[in-house]
Amino acid sequence: MTPSRQLVRVSIVCLVIAILEATAFSAPPLSDSRRQVIVQAAAERCDVFWDRIAQFEPDDRESCRRLFSTALAFCEARVHPERLDRLFDLATQMQDRDPASPGYGNLRWYWGDETVTDRNAVEFCMEDACLIWRRHRDWIPQPAREKLQLLIELGAQGCQRHRVPTSYTNIALLNASNLIQLGELLATAAVADDGYRRLEAMVMWTWQFGTHEYCSPTYYDPDLSGLMWIETYAERSSGRLQAAALTDLLWTDIAANWYAAAARIAGPQSRSYDYLHGLGGLQRTLWVNGWIDEKMPSPDSLLHSVLAQRSPAARLLQMSLDRYPRTVRQSWGESLSQSRTHQMYRDITLGTSGACYGKQDLPMTIDLPGSPEQTHCYFIADGREDPYGKKKYSAGSAGHMKALHLTPLWAGAQRGNDAIGVAVYRKQDLPASLVTNLQSHFVLRRQPDAIYVDGQTVDLTQTESGKSPNVSIRPAQGGTPLVLRYGTACLGIRVVYCRTQSNRQCEINLVDDGRQYGAMRLTVEHQDDTQSIEPAVAFWVRIGSELDEQQFQTWRRAFEQAEPVSVNTLGSDINVAVPGLDGLVSVKIRSPQNTPVVRLIPRPSVAVLELDAEDVGAPLLEKLECVKQFRARMDALEPIEVPEHAGVLWEAESGMRMSGACEQSDPLASGQRFLIQPELGSGANISGTSTWLLNVAREDDYRLWGRVLSPTKENDSFFLSIYDEAGQDIVATAAWHTGQASDWQWRVVMLEKSKTPAVLHLKRGIYRLVIASREPGTGLDQLFLSSSKDEDPSRLPK
Repeated sequence: MTPSRQLVRVSIVCLVIAILEATAFSAPPLSDSRRQVIVQAAAERCDVFWDRIAQFEPDDRESCRRLFSTALAFCEARVHPERLDRLFDLATQMQDRDPASPGYGNLRWYWGDETVTDRNAVEFCMEDACLIWRRHRDWIPQPAREKLQLLIELGAQGCQRHRVPTSYTNIALLNASNLIQLGELLATAAVADDGYRRLEAMVMWTWQFGTHEYCSPTYYDPDLSGLMWIETYAERSSGRLQAAALTDLLWTDIAANWYAAAARIAGPQSRSYDYLHGLGGLQRTLWVNGWIDEKMPSPDSLLHSVLAQRSPAARLLQMSLDRYPRTVRQSWGESLSQSRTHQMYRDITLGTSGACYGKQDLPMTIDLPGSPEQTHCYFIADGREDPYGKKKYSAGSAGHMKALHLTPLWAGAQRGNDAIGVAVYRKQDLPASLVTNLQSHFVLRRQPDAIYVDGQTVDLTQTESGKSPNVSIRPAQGGTPLVLRYGTACLGIRVVYCRTQSNRQCEINLVDDGRQYGAMRLTVEHQDDTQSIEPAVAFWVRIGSELDEQQFQTWRRAFEQAEPVSVNTLGSDINVAVPGLDGLVSVKIRSPQNTPVVRLIPRPSVAVLELDAEDVGAPLLEKLECVKQFRARMDALEPIEVPEHAGVLWEAESGMRMSGACEQSDPLASGQRFLIQPELGSGANISGTSTWLLNVAREDDYRLWGRVLSPTKENDSFFLSIYDEAGQDIVATAAWHTGQASDWQWRVVMLEKSKTPAVLHLKRGIYRLVIASREPGTGLDQLFLSSSKDEDPSRLPK
């Protein structure tokens, strides 16, 4: 393309971005009449499902959710009350009504299931059941109403028995919402109390660590609806205020990461079912609230968004359009590396997560202007030759069909326009049942305006018939530069390090897979016949924004000629550092196979939600009374002094407790008191934590002991974490399996599956020790910390 034509294209692209931003925010929120049209259309769409199940059994793969969502649509439209009895009768057949069963009160997810396989089923069903009961019970014919009442009475039992970790954001919020509503609708105070406790636990976890299921285009939708039911219907003002604060946080998060030029929430995502586009159920809520001006989604999928009346503040919408460039950083977990950075410009964004979330995350992304149907760019760890997430398979006990990717040890760091992503594939990351080939892909939008490999232009359009055009990328010291231009934006990628399973250089190819997915990919091949080391890859990515032809060529040459500061490996350890435009960017991984130690430069953010260096997230929660009380208790917590030349013993119940952690009495415990999360009863299903501050006087290797009561194999473990004063995890959350002890016994801490005592290297200073419930019913009486290998607390004077 000639310079003059390129200038014309740059001007056109700038105009297109302006139009996309304007149209993405041009639709007003729905009017009441428009909402009613959607409700009626939703009910009409349910007629097809009704025709299938009116006289015959549902298909084996028909879900319990569909029964309740259909009933809700009929009720909201006030049509077909005669059909409700059949719908609730089928739901009754899917509910576990055996009081001795672990799934009591829950529902089989699929009609063909023999037992409860996915305990989340009760949450989705009770969400709709509560709305039906609250809004329509007087309209429902009596036989159907009686069946629904028993469904929700037993459903309350199912929700109470459902132990949901506070980090499982969408289900934990929905579970709290259901318990609050069910308890108040049924006038069962204990159930409502449990819901309010669980909601408060979510507030406290989020205030400390951020939103765990971060920036999920799928699960931010049920997050918002679950919170909306609490804010709208909860009887206690404290619960309504907590729900409102969490809702404000989510909408601020959405606005901060909203990329109007592509009509999607952009940047790294924790859980996505659409790798190519990063879209999900959140689009429906955004459409209802006027953020997206495009064709109406399926009306039967809009009911929750239509019924949840609260709209985000207009200033958030305007901020998402006006504030460019902007830098978004946010914590999403207890470990320091569980953090996310997103650099946003009008014509391109780059985002990186510091750690892997799971089998559906996108830890490094680049977003570009265009329609939501155009692909964005992302890293994916692939074991099934499925870079685009199109090969679904049966996953989990419920057999849901998902396209899951591998979960290597991932570490990412970003400073401004530069990012590093390192993936190490450990043995446990490569299940033989799933891995047919081992590849690392960086998926890219197809047909950029220009492609340069090692400074030379490349044309991928010439190919033999039936073959995907590709270019081999020569592995080189520091990585062969690949540069792509999209209008005024550009991106550069260098594979600065890679190795196969037998420690050879990897084959690297740039492959255009054609029009079907609108994508191409940079693929690194790791597979070998034998394995002698953990295969690994390190990407260096840089973006450029709003560049004319001359500026682009200058930018391109600077990236091509830049050299990484260091790429060092020792055994499995990896150290990569590159000269970012704004300073050093570095990832260090030590002992990836055992207990990994990750260090990132720049230091990840610990803010709940940070916008241009200001924490805009925590203040939304700090106005809540529960947070104020927690901060006061933390300020009053006295550190345990760890002397230079002796061990230290302290009572477990002396720490600061949260959520389900309780103090109970036992004449055989020290001081006749001990710490436990009870198996049943008040707060039992909230993961309780206890925190102690340690003031270490001397740097050394320490061992930690606990006096435990662990009567069965189902009651013999905790989670343990240790953080320094800066928030860096010395021990990331790890399981401590105590082993069975039918009476009080001292047990040294051994983490995960290790058979040797954990060695805790602590420097002089303040540390935060956190022990959380893993299995209810495990008791903890005392703790002992010592640098001596020979010191045994069981021999201490009573």
